[in-house]
Amino acid sequence: MSAAHTLARTLLGNAGKASPRPATASWRTGAGAPGSTRLMVMFAALCAFAAAAFAPRLLWDGDTLWHLAAGGWMLDHHQIAQADPFSYTVRGKPWTNLEWLSEIVMTPVWRAGGWSALVLMFGLAVGALTWILGSELSRWLKPLSWSCALVLALACTAQSWLARPHLLVLPILALWTVQLMHARERGQAPPLWLLPVMALWANLHGSFLFGLALLGPFAAEALIEPDADRLKVIRGWGLFGLAAACAAMITPHGPAGLIYPVKLMSMTRLQDIVEWKSSDFSHLTTFEVALLTTLAVLLYRGVKVPLLRLVTILGLLHLTLQETRHQMVLATVAVLLLAEPLGQALGGPPDAASERLPPALRKGLLAALALACVGLVGARFLVPAKLTEGTVAPMAALAHVPQALRRQPVLNEYGMGGFLIFNHVPVFIDGRADMYGDDYFGAYVDALKPDPVKLKALLDRYKVRWTILRAENPALPTMDAMPGWKRLYADKWAVVHVKNGA
Repeated sequence: MSAAHTLARTLLGNAGKASPRPATASWRTGAGAPGSTRLMVMFAALCAFAAAAFAPRLLWDGDTLWHLAAGGWMLDHHQIAQADPFSYTVRGKPWTNLEWLSEIVMTPVWRAGGWSALVLMFGLAVGALTWILGSELSRWLKPLSWSCALVLALACTAQSWLARPHLLVLPILALWTVQLMHARERGQAPPLWLLPVMALWANLHGSFLFGLALLGPFAAEALIEPDADRLKVIRGWGLFGLAAACAAMITPHGPAGLIYPVKLMSMTRLQDIVEWKSSDFSHLTTFEVALLTTLAVLLYRGVKVPLLRLVTILGLLHLTLQETRHQMVLATVAVLLLAEPLGQALGGPPDAASERLPPALRKGLLAALALACVGLVGARFLVPAKLTEGTVAPMAALAHVPQALRRQPVLNEYGMGGFLIFNHVPVFIDGRADMYGDDYFGAYVDALKPDPVKLKALLDRYKVRWTILRAENPALPTMDAMPGWKRLYADKWAVVHVKNGA
């Protein structure tokens, strides 16, 4: 054997070549009747669906509201929104909306069934994610092991359980990763049916770029595998990668949509937005617990992760430490990449024989799961979800603003922009920071630090007649002392100031 082949085997470990599936894999992935493990996965998916569908936090983000407003605008105007229709400051500015299809899906669901239908749709996305992760983990791990791994992964995604497009595409990210792994197991290029999945993903959310990026390490792993037919690998994976990139451009934005996520992440002021801030370890978080637990298990059991998959995990960890919003991507991809090496270190899944259930019991359990699902849907409508007042939905504060004043220029809290748009108020700013741009967003943030001079200049420049800011905004004392301004309303969520004579 050549020295190059020896080095490749050393670096890649046991997973450097296509790995045989566990004996029970085909049965667990759908062939034949479901056994106990598959029923456990179904139960886990049902529990995750219930947890998400009844989680109040799903409607705690103001961006949900401008997504619904955008979907409504597109449905009412029978066109894709490619210019800003919602602000009074940059109205008409080009808008590269990578989430347009998610918005067009979200809005009819909300219009037809209200908030309950909307949260059920996102609960279904969490259930689908759980099903995909659980099905793959159970191929390699015993029930207790895969259950713990699944809980840790879902816990790391929980902070992103918001009724926004990113949650709809998490199952697609999981499916995409699983199929790339299965392609490596077969020693083949990914299946062509993934190409329309990529096209769909690119129209739902900008995270499709992670899907394209994942092709690199898997293709490289296939290429440096000892005894690989490198010409076949280059042809198969290379052509698929090219086709996937082309599929990602089948959007209203064409090639511009392919590079726009990179442009977004290059913004210098993103760290001023909560979800783009670096991970905070000043207090114990679910992410820290999951990270330390994973490290402890990997080190204690001597788990050997193939080099390129380890590099992929470390790259996603780097992004997560930089920006907390990437926790959901790390948790989804890393748990899948670690499943096989963990299974090898921990002893693998149980034998298929131990999984078989009597037909009557199996049918009874399936019927119970189906009835439980129907019951959960019914309960969600019997106890309807609703939008509650808070820092992103200052209902009472807006109710005290006269209709005539609402049509005049406002300086609003960043997180309240979606609520104002949803209530037909032209905004100063909202969650589309990428559309407003670095300079505009930076000037807004600096003025509200507060900087009295910059704040007054901002109010004068845009002829602001009223402001609505959260009750903890540090700029409120400056607004109280601002000549020619007075408080109109205040509660525990928001404070409204109005300019004299407005």
